[in-house]
Amino acid sequence: MLQRLARLFSLDSRPFFIVVCVLSVIPLWIPEYLPLVDAAQSSAQVTGLQQILAGNPFFTNNFEINWFTPYLGAHLLLYLISFVMPIVAATKLVVSAAVISLPVVSGWLLKSVGGDQRLKWLAIPGGYSFALYWGFLTFMVAVPIALGLLLLTIRFERQPTLRRGISIALYSVFLFYCHVIALGFGAMISLTYLLARNWRDLPRLIRCAIPYTAPLPLIAVWMQGILATEASVQGRPVVFGSLTERFIVLFTQFSGLDGIAFAVSLATVTLIILLPFVVGYRISKKPERWLPLAVGFFVYMIFPSYMQNTAYLFQRLAIFIIPLWLMVWEPPRRPSRVLPVAIVAVIAVWLGVNGQRFINFAKESESFATVMHQAEGGKRMAGMLFCNASEFFVNPVYLHFTAWYQAESRGISDMSFATMHPSLVRYRDMQAPRVVEQLAWQPVAFQWDRDGGPSYDYFIVCAGGDAGQLIFKDHVGSVELVAHEAPWWLYRNVDRTLIASQ
Repeated sequence: MLQRLARLFSLDSRPFFIVVCVLSVIPLWIPEYLPLVDAAQSSAQVTGLQQILAGNPFFTNNFEINWFTPYLGAHLLLYLISFVMPIVAATKLVVSAAVISLPVVSGWLLKSVGGDQRLKWLAIPGGYSFALYWGFLTFMVAVPIALGLLLLTIRFERQPTLRRGISIALYSVFLFYCHVIALGFGAMISLTYLLARNWRDLPRLIRCAIPYTAPLPLIAVWMQGILATEASVQGRPVVFGSLTERFIVLFTQFSGLDGIAFAVSLATVTLIILLPFVVGYRISKKPERWLPLAVGFFVYMIFPSYMQNTAYLFQRLAIFIIPLWLMVWEPPRRPSRVLPVAIVAVIAVWLGVNGQRFINFAKESESFATVMHQAEGGKRMAGMLFCNASEFFVNPVYLHFTAWYQAESRGISDMSFATMHPSLVRYRDMQAPRVVEQLAWQPVAFQWDRDGGPSYDYFIVCAGGDAGQLIFKDHVGSVELVAHEAPWWLYRNVDRTLIASQ
C-alpha cells in the first residue's frame, strides 16, 4: 500500500503531475475578472468579432475586421470557445490552458532529446509568465505552439522526409497567424537545433532549413503594409532597456511571481537554477541540448524592449528560457532523494502564496463588478482610472478593466485596442474623438469635446474620492452619478439619456 502511494505521489506519476498543473491554475478562476492587464481587451475583441459576424449594426457601423494579422490564432480560439461558455469563463479557460502548456510541453521536449522528464515540474511556476501578468493572450497561446515547432524539428531532423518538411512549412505559416514574435523565436531555436546537429554536413543543413522560409513572404507583406500605412508605427524609436531590467524579468519569470513575495520567489528561482547541479545533474555535451539555450539567451539579452509602437518585447521571450534551460541537463547516475522533496515543498508553498493573492484580489475587485453591472448593456462607456493598480500585483491590473463592459455587456468601451494596428477588430474611423491610450493613464487630461464626451453613455471612474469635477470640468453638469462603491464611480451622460428617452 505504501509503495503504491509512493508511486502515485512521485515525480514520475502522470496523474500527480496533472493534478498539480490543474491546481496551479485554480487561482485564475477565483476572482470574477482576471487581474491580467490586457486580458479584458482580448475578451472585448472577441465580443466585437461575435457582434460583427452576427450583423449587430452597433458594431458593424463602428468596427471592421482585420483578418490579416498575426494576432488571429488566440482570438479565433477564444471565439470558438465562447459559443459554449460565457466570454469571461472562456478567457479563463484559454489562459489556464496556456499556463499548463509550459510544463506539459517542457516534458515532451525533455523526452524528445533524452533528458530527465521529471525536470518538467520545475516549469510549473514559469507558466505564470511576464506575458501572463500583462495579459498578452495572443502571445501566451502562441508560446506552446512555438515550442511545438521545436518538437517537430527534432523529429524532422531525425527523418527529413518531404512530407515532414511540408508539415514544418505549414506549421510555420500557422504560427505566423498566432504571433509573429513567437514564430521568430520558435524558428530561431529550431534552426539552432538543426545547426547543432548538422554543422558538419552543410548541404543537409540547408535542405532541412528550407521549410522554415515558408512564412517569410507573409511577414514581408505584413510588415510592408504596417510601415506604409500605420502612422502610429512610423518614426517610432527603438528602446532596448537596461541589463538590470533583463535579469529582474528573468528572476520573476522563473519564480512565476511578479515581484510579490520575494522570499518565495528566491527559493523557487534557486530551485530551478541550482538544484539540478546540486543533486548531480550534468550539463550535456551534445550541442543540440545546450546551443538553443545559448542562442535564445543571447537574443533575449539584445532584443529591444520597445519597437514599432509595441512595448515589452524582450520581456515576453523570458518564458522560452525555462524549457531550454531544462533541456541542458543530463540525469544523474543515481536517483536523488533530495530532488522530489525539494520540488514538492517549494511548489506547494508557491501554490499557497499565489492562491492567496488571487483570493485577496477577488475581494478587492468585487466593488468593480457591482458598479459596472449598474450600467445598461449595449451602450458606450469610457474608463477613467486614477487608481489602476492593485495592492496584490505589481502591474496596473485595472488599466483596461472597462473593456470587461464590452466583453460582457456587448457595448463599446474605450480606451480600446481597436485603435491598435495589429488588432483583429479595429475602428472604421480611427480619427473620431474618443478616449485613447494616453487618457487611460492620465484621465485628468480629458476634454469633453476633444475626447468624445458627448458620444459616451457612461463613464466609469476609479478614484479615492469623487473626481467628477477633475475629469468633466465645465461639463460636470452633463453627467450624474449612478453608482458608487469603494473606489469605483459610475456616471451617466444626462444629455444622451434625454435624447434616448425622446
